[in-house]
Amino acid sequence: MSMAFISHIYIPSAFKKLMGEYAVLAPIKKNENVFLEVLQETNLDQLHLNSSRLNFPFKSWFFLPKEKMLEYRLNKKAMDVKSAVEEMRETILIGLKECDVKAIDLLDKVFLDDIKDVYYENKRKNTILVTADCTEALETCFCTKMGLKPYPEKGYDLNLSAVEGGFLIECGSEKGKEILESINEFVEEPTKQQLKEREKNRKKVYQKLSRKYKFKDDLKTLILSSTEEFWEKLSEKCVECLGCTYICPTCHCFYVSENDWRRIRTWDSCLSEAFQKVAGGANPRARLASRLKQRFHDKFVFFKEKYGEYACTGCGRCIEVCPGGIDITEVLKELESQEGGK
Repeated sequence: MSMAFISHIYIPSAFKKLMGEYAVLAPIKKNENVFLEVLQETNLDQLHLNSSRLNFPFKSWFFLPKEKMLEYRLNKKAMDVKSAVEEMRETILIGLKECDVKAIDLLDKVFLDDIKDVYYENKRKNTILVTADCTEALETCFCTKMGLKPYPEKGYDLNLSAVEGGFLIECGSEKGKEILESINEFVEEPTKQQLKEREKNRKKVYQKLSRKYKFKDDLKTLILSSTEEFWEKLSEKCVECLGCTYICPTCHCFYVSENDWRRIRTWDSCLSEAFQKVAGGANPRARLASRLKQRFHDKFVFFKEKYGEYACTGCGRCIEVCPGGIDITEVLKELESQEGGK
């Protein structure tokens, strides 16, 4: 079975069975806020199968904000080193949207394609992705501008599509088929009407997003041809909270420190003044304007040249979190208008 329908009334029973075989991380709604938590019988009634992308990035599961890399001790003859990579239980991760799946695909290129990051790899190979179609589009969403759709087409193990009375479940991998078979008593064959409803829902959200302005294909030229005056003006809005980099699902800069016989990795930000400092206190990007330009350069020039894709999935989280009102889509539109006026 590669596709099935599950009624709302059987969802709790299906999850209870899966919770006995896997660790399940799911969006849990508490007092109008949504958190990613381990699903248990005590919070099953708070399960939030979100209609649009969540306000936090799923990178925080694979690439922890703060992570112990290893511990070490000195003895008389040598140094004893113990890696923090340990065996973990297979985990089902629920609630990702297409922008999240694409972000993980981009992070795979960074952490797995060249030199493998064992900490990221350990989480990645033991995590089962359960995605879902977007049935609503937020005002800040611009996934279609980045060539994506508001529903996953690949990269998932199971995908959920909301239809009348429940969800269509589609398998995207052999592991997904295995999981679907394990809850076989709670599902049934989908009807033609349900399949048509799914396509209608998908088309509706896609058309809503597609009406928005679309970027030109060559963003590299816009960034490289931009003036210093443009970035100086933009920097007047930025309060250097670093929120846009921390909330971004593809930003992956980190800082490594030694503390109490432990090596710790923590998230870092290219917008931080300290991030650019080198030996002797020199800082090639002491000005905020320079760092803002570098952030756009990394996303739309460097990453594209190295991996063939932009490091942006159009999730719009950076727009929501910015207290200075900086909108990445408006920045690119303004750059394009300036280039057109040359």
